[in-house]
Amino acid sequence: MKKVGLIGTGAIGKGVLKNLIKNNCDVLAYDISEKAKENIRNLGGFVANHPKEVIQFSEIVFLSLPSPQIIKDLFLGTEGIAKEMKSHTTILDLSTIDPATAREMNDLCHQYNSHYFDCPVSGGPAGADEGTLTIMVGGDKDQFDNIVEYLGYIGSNIEYIGESGLAQVLKLCHNMIGAANIVALGEAFATGVKHGLSVKVMANVIGKSLAGSRPLEYFGPNIVNNTYDNVKFMLNHMHKDLGLYVNMTRQVGIPSFIGTNTYNLYNAAKTHNKGSLDHTAVCQIIEDLASVKLVENNHLKNEVEGVMVGSKKRTNEVKKIGLIGVGAIGEGVLKNLIKNNCEVLAYDISEKGKAKIRNLGGLVANHPKEVVQFSEIVFLSLPSPQIIKDLFLGTEGIAKEMKSHTTILDLSTIDPATAREMNDLCKQYNSHYFDCPVSGGPAGADEGTLTIMVGGDSEQFVNIIEDLGYIGTNIEYIGESGIAQALKLCHNMVGAASIVALGEAFATGVKHGLDVKVMADVIGKSVSNSKVLQYFGPNIINNTYDNVKFMLNHAHKDLGLYVNMTQDVGVPSFIGASTYNLFHIAKIHNKGSLDQTAVCQVIEDFSSVKLVENSIPNK
Repeated sequence: MKKVGLIGTGAIGKGVLKNLIKNNCDVLAYDISEKAKENIRNLGGFVANHPKEVIQFSEIVFLSLPSPQIIKDLFLGTEGIAKEMKSHTTILDLSTIDPATAREMNDLCHQYNSHYFDCPVSGGPAGADEGTLTIMVGGDKDQFDNIVEYLGYIGSNIEYIGESGLAQVLKLCHNMIGAANIVALGEAFATGVKHGLSVKVMANVIGKSLAGSRPLEYFGPNIVNNTYDNVKFMLNHMHKDLGLYVNMTRQVGIPSFIGTNTYNLYNAAKTHNKGSLDHTAVCQIIEDLASVKLVENNHLKNEVEGVMVGSKKRTNEVKKIGLIGVGAIGEGVLKNLIKNNCEVLAYDISEKGKAKIRNLGGLVANHPKEVVQFSEIVFLSLPSPQIIKDLFLGTEGIAKEMKSHTTILDLSTIDPATAREMNDLCKQYNSHYFDCPVSGGPAGADEGTLTIMVGGDSEQFVNIIEDLGYIGTNIEYIGESGIAQALKLCHNMVGAASIVALGEAFATGVKHGLDVKVMADVIGKSVSNSKVLQYFGPNIINNTYDNVKFMLNHAHKDLGLYVNMTQDVGVPSFIGASTYNLFHIAKIHNKGSLDQTAVCQVIEDFSSVKLVENSIPNK
């Protein structure tokens, strides 16, 4: 049996101990608390009376401790372990600390002809218990092969990052991204609940859409169920990590818009005695500031809950459908309507759009009025609230052309007030209006796999499911008119904030010597992973902002509508407003026609860094 030492058997260390023993190791472990010592015995380990005994017992010693100062005291305090290290002792430090302390401990171990690796982990107590941690490793590359076996006992994804300290840089960036996502979700949830949404519905739909993330999946249930005492990662620990992250940005001159706002909210949570709760308890601060309880609408039942669309219904009968707007989303909508045996009369203001209609097999309308005269089912896919209003109420508006029982399915992203106004207008003509904003981007529209959020008359909803099923695979009735737009704007803010958090973290990492592709790869395998990173991330790491998946102008418009929505209901917007401001700067610097990830170019300019330059390989 291999002899292995372990110092620290807390939330992570307990799982580490379990898996070392499971992998046929004799483990001598030390922890300061009596409860932890009892855990060591119960799991089959040997209890050390002092950390020095652990160092004397084995040449391989894991550390899992809560702060840089405790690490320093362990090595260099009056009863420190440094002088007890034998030649070729190897320290595998799983703690999350600052890069400077990691390098200091590495240099100290070298003095004793020993090895130190900073090995921060992602996966939380559950990953530690299951032995599936992601482990980021910094240290001597020549010695890395000698420790892989031991790390493999506790982790399933082991990544060598680079020289000593670099793994800590990546871990702190990773944790900021995850925490920022939680704060963005908290703000969005508060805004949605104040507009009448259920946080459970919001979490469910966002989780199925492009703003879905691993933090929402793993930590989100604590928010939507108000179970902050279910500690998956303690707020005190996240507060410490965010403080280290913010210090790290200052050291290399990165303006920290998202990271600092996130830290400030966690600091408020800590000073309000929430440190021992799960880190999602930061949302209680947002609740207090916004005068709302996130769970107050959880009793609301979706009137048509459970209506889903599986395989698309095809019919031999040719259905007449109208479409106004053949842009990034509208083009895919047109393609799938035709694919599903619909005869489509479509209108677009541009000659390019008209050419698309012809090429895809649609009929070209000369005026929107013709579309409304052609069909009782009309899809809209247009870029702004004002364009929607002009379409209905302008001098050549369509309102008076609507036949009784015309149904408007508006896929545009607009504000809730405009959606309600158009709904009321359509009622005057004995017609129906549904706000049906979508998630999935041009790719989802092209594939017919959009997530569609629907607001409008619940009794009429069943009559439009088949039509929406031609273009989407996940159709969610959200509630009365305008509610779907509220959810979509919250969703888009969460997604945009994720991009800004990624950009800031990437800039910080690159300035510390990391490669942005390595960062994206490791984060993508860890608890801070998100659909935003997977779908939009390649544009950032490859500097391909002209590959437009969602135009920055559209994101800027949506963020402006979101911020207005927070102001309407009195929700202080820390993350949303900061995100909007960065997108606004990007827009006025002529980046509006690029992909929304081009906001990262603003972060690059502020930080005097290029994300795809001045980096080092990890291999």
